Amino acid sequence: MNPISKTFERFKADFEKVIGESESKLADRISVHLENFFIEVAQAIENCESPIEKLISLELNQAIKQSRLERMVDVIEVNPQAEVEVYEGRPKERIYRVDLLVRLTKFISAVDSIEYAFAIECDGHDYHERTKEQAARDRQRERDLMNHGITVIRFTGSEIYDDPFGCAREAIQIMEHYVQNIFRF
Repeated sequence: MNPISKTFERFKADFEKVIGESESKLADRISVHLENFFIEVAQAIENCESPIEKLISLELNQAIKQSRLERMVDVIEVNPQAEVEVYEGRPKERIYRVDLLVRLTKFISAVDSIEYAFAIECDGHDYHERTKEQAARDRQRERDLMNHGITVIRFTGSEIYDDPFGCAREAIQIMEHYVQNIFRF
């Protein structure tokens, strides 16, 4: 018997022992939770473009659940391939697409909140810094995002392939540090 079946059978036996009767909808209840979990996993990688983005997005989803972030902020949004507009309405206006945009919102009152934004960039060798001009554009892009209040967290493709959960955990630690220490009100 596999671990899931064993757990299910123990849960069913415990329920019957404590309640005195079987739970007729137990399998349905568990399947709803499993379906929600699988949908969440699929959504974590659905809009990612590259394999390294899919890896870190999947692991980021897990790392968030194991972090303190869910207790530190009220809303956590992870958006793959998000478009970010900087210098809106100005001559320098630009739209950048970031690999993963993580937005954190902490409500202070019914009308006030603090928002944090992080761009997680996955730098595969094929797409970044092949020329001096491309490296200069990447650096300008990073400065523009940071000037717009978005903290940029970069990982190389090799780092992500070697340890995707470690990269995700490091990104979460940076976010926790910002929320806890840098922007206190």
